[in-house]
Amino acid sequence: MIWLLIVIGMVLLGLFYDLHQKRKNFPPGPTPLPLLGNLIPLILSFPGYELMHKWRKEYGDIYTYWMGPFPIVTVNEINLVQQMFVQDGDNYTDRASFGKLTETYRGGNYGIVETNGQVWREQRRFTLHTLRDLGLGKERMQEQILDEAAYLLSELESECKAMGKAWPIKYTEKTVASVINLMLFGYRFDKERETEFYRVRKMLDAQNEELRNPILIAFIGMPRWITKRIPFINRKLELMYKVRDELFLFFGEKIKEHRDTIDYSSDEVNDFCDAYLLEMHKLRDDPTTSFNDKQFVNVCLDLWLAGLETTASTMAWGTALLLNYPEVVKKLHAEFDRVIGSDRMITMQDKNELHYLNAFVSEVQRWANIVPQNLLRKASKGAEAAGLLIKADTPICAQISVLMTDETVFPDPYCFRPDRFIDENGKLKSFKQFLPFSIGKRQCPGEGLARMELYLFFANLVHRFNITPIDPSTIPSLKRTMKNVVKPEAFPCILERRVVQKI
Repeated sequence: MIWLLIVIGMVLLGLFYDLHQKRKNFPPGPTPLPLLGNLIPLILSFPGYELMHKWRKEYGDIYTYWMGPFPIVTVNEINLVQQMFVQDGDNYTDRASFGKLTETYRGGNYGIVETNGQVWREQRRFTLHTLRDLGLGKERMQEQILDEAAYLLSELESECKAMGKAWPIKYTEKTVASVINLMLFGYRFDKERETEFYRVRKMLDAQNEELRNPILIAFIGMPRWITKRIPFINRKLELMYKVRDELFLFFGEKIKEHRDTIDYSSDEVNDFCDAYLLEMHKLRDDPTTSFNDKQFVNVCLDLWLAGLETTASTMAWGTALLLNYPEVVKKLHAEFDRVIGSDRMITMQDKNELHYLNAFVSEVQRWANIVPQNLLRKASKGAEAAGLLIKADTPICAQISVLMTDETVFPDPYCFRPDRFIDENGKLKSFKQFLPFSIGKRQCPGEGLARMELYLFFANLVHRFNITPIDPSTIPSLKRTMKNVVKPEAFPCILERRVVQKI
């Protein structure tokens, strides 16, 4: 009997800690369940935008909810976001992580996305400088993207002629991967090398399929000796580590190819890999440098995945939206006929005159909103915001998904309406709440590349083709589920060369 009372007492103490004690150091928010936190309501309302808005009304512009055992302090008002992450940005540059998983996966404090301190600053500074030198946002980069766009349009047209239909996602992912791989390693995934891309894509798809279940978050912060004894969790983590090893092997092979041929006496740089190897060589006797082989493969992982997943997914959702909104396609065609007036490729030089196209691309990014939960940061030191104390090391984020679905700024926020980005004079309209690449010092370093890719891809795809579904049953669904939150299910469509109407 006494042991039963002890067990009951321990359970009650655990519940008291979980439901009260651990929450007192954070801003108020919905009551979490033991171990699961607020995962259940988030899953039931997936992707959770409306629930987050409900919590904001109940608890204020800054509130705390729990992803499993992990607290997330979320900031949901644009002036507070700018105050905290821009004006006081130095206090919120460090990345918060889910327990020891990040360190275990990376092998330490490596990469750009999840590193902190001097390692993050040194790696980010070098990466941004090198990408600019390689033409990011310049004519050289536009030429490379236009070349890939031309290959893409040709492949889609050929498949449609041969099969009577085309599968855009299959080709857009390879196109985006070619752009980033060309920048990193100096080659694209042409017919001879496309099997490399499909090898990596298959691994990533398998990993994403296993890790999609949000219940996993409740366990990933536990010590490995515990998770190994939970078959459901262990199987998913083992697959994740296996995919990591395969990705590191892929990047390691490319680095070795460059290392075997590089001339360290030359300053000539053809791609990011060359630049990184030269920097490693230059700093080889510096004991404080963060440039080493482990860091290199982790930086490659960050750049390759960030450059592929978000842009390709946005392209996939945008193409699905075109099939669901034929009136939008007509408006785009009318603008192309009026401004371009020929079948030439559209370039960045046309951008300032293509207001509806720019509005369309912005609305695709806002509507797609492919990261429901923004990446976490943490406060370096204690601070006050909206009358609340944010203690040091508090996991915190600017909740971009809430800002971009704020109905006071974007009426009918879950409806797709490019015209919301057009002002009364027919010009492009801007919103402070439109932050698809995040905000502050952790803003996406590849923003310039992604913007250029999205603009040139959509411009030339819609300019070249009439895009129609095969029949009503093949119009892709726009409903979000845990299975397709990142990108829609693959879908076919008909692409026919259109006749440009000169106006």
